[in-house]
Amino acid sequence: AGTGHAALLRYTYMRASWGVGASLRRDSPAYAGLSDDPSSVSAKQFAQLHASRQWGESGTVWVSTQRSRFAATPAGGPPRLLRSTSLGYTVSYPARRMSLRLGLADLRDDRGHRVEATVGISFYLDGQGAVHTTARAHREQSALGVQYTRAVPIGEGWGMDLTAEQAAGASPASHWRASGQWNAPQAMLSAELRGGLPGEGGSRAESLRVGASGGLVWVGGRPHFTRPVQDSFALVRVGALADVPVALNGTPMGRTDARGEVLIPAIASYAHAVVALDAQALPLDVSVPALRRRFMLAPRGGAVIDFPVARIHAV
Repeated sequence: AGTGHAALLRYTYMRASWGVGASLRRDSPAYAGLSDDPSSVSAKQFAQLHASRQWGESGTVWVSTQRSRFAATPAGGPPRLLRSTSLGYTVSYPARRMSLRLGLADLRDDRGHRVEATVGISFYLDGQGAVHTTARAHREQSALGVQYTRAVPIGEGWGMDLTAEQAAGASPASHWRASGQWNAPQAMLSAELRGGLPGEGGSRAESLRVGASGGLVWVGGRPHFTRPVQDSFALVRVGALADVPVALNGTPMGRTDARGEVLIPAIASYAHAVVALDAQALPLDVSVPALRRRFMLAPRGGAVIDFPVARIHAV
């Protein structure tokens, strides 16, 4: 273990029907992110060029080339190098709530040279869930995988990912992973369970990881526990009304607590933001002059967004 550092340079240019981009990343040998799996081997050098072209409803064609250098293996082997060039096609069918992906990749690494073909179909369920199926094959091995995902919301709420893959051929094995994340008002909680069974009588491997992270900010005259604060934040006050839904730029962020407050910890700085209340959730005997507030915050800045509430008395 030791002190590490990382550098990332990324550029993307997008037009209505096409786009190009480049990425370059370099990590020091001792660097590892807080969310990295200690048992995995991550790339220490990574470079990529990519381009895409969209033809309306007919789909999108993309091409990408990348080069990755990995850290030395625990046994002290030489660094692993991966070069790949990929060509793919994606098309969506909104009426059927599905999409099709086709890919062809030329791969060169420490195992030699191979050409891999990929076919994937995604099904989009009601709400935030989706099921992805993938089939991959090259000369020596093939694999089938299925994945269910529920996106983690930006505000309060939960998401999950269930993945399973079965490989056959030169290195038969099965792998599965289940992970979830809950964005609570005062913290972010996560858990991940991995398992696998190598072929030819190999031993079973399982791992469990749990995590919790949060933040503490002083705003509105008192401290508030919240999820991690990456940039700017705001405390929204709606009188003393509890359970009022609050949205940021149209995205639900949470509901007010017993004090009539909800803290939003993820607001981009130097960008216009709009906080809005759900008028349908307000009691009939109250009046809120304005249901929307527009503002802009400096980096690491905080603010109190106040929505005055007046009681309506029958005459």
